[in-house]
Amino acid sequence: MCKGITIIFVGLCIAIGQLLYAQSYPVIEESLKSILVESERIEAEEIELIQEQMQRIAQRLAEPVYEQRLTVYLGKTKQKIDAFCLVVSAEGKHGPITFIVAITPEGKIKDIRVLKNTDVKGTKIGKRRFLRQFTGKSLKDPIALRRDIDAVTGATVSSAAATKAARKALIIWEELSFKIHIEP
Repeated sequence: MCKGITIIFVGLCIAIGQLLYAQSYPVIEESLKSILVESERIEAEEIELIQEQMQRIAQRLAEPVYEQRLTVYLGKTKQKIDAFCLVVSAEGKHGPITFIVAITPEGKIKDIRVLKNTDVKGTKIGKRRFLRQFTGKSLKDPIALRRDIDAVTGATVSSAAATKAARKALIIWEELSFKIHIEP
């Protein structure tokens, strides 16, 4: 019985430690304001992916997609869309890591930020030094570790999560055909 209580106590300590160590970053609104600083206004639009879209996205990512309902944030100046922002998650070593990805009308990453990270060693992926590697990338680029993205030392799994999130956002953008709505 004492051994069972010890195991439960150790498990509880580990779980509490993970919760306490989880890194919280600026909330979505703050991130949107700093990413879309040149936009006159930011509009939110709820999108629900149909099953066929989810299957195509999953096939292109080579992994399941769980986000069926998405909020798309559009940075606008007058009637022109400056950027499309999407909140996506990718699996880190100790749980999902949530990112906000801004995409230009031409389908290139304008910016990427970490919104939530539970990885103990992966906190450095939230630094601009790592994230600026994604700026200007599109689906024509590999967006892969050791190809065009350098991993953070000691945080390879978290770095890979960032590449997956970036690719996922670009694929969703393309699947939703936002480029048609953004181009004049």
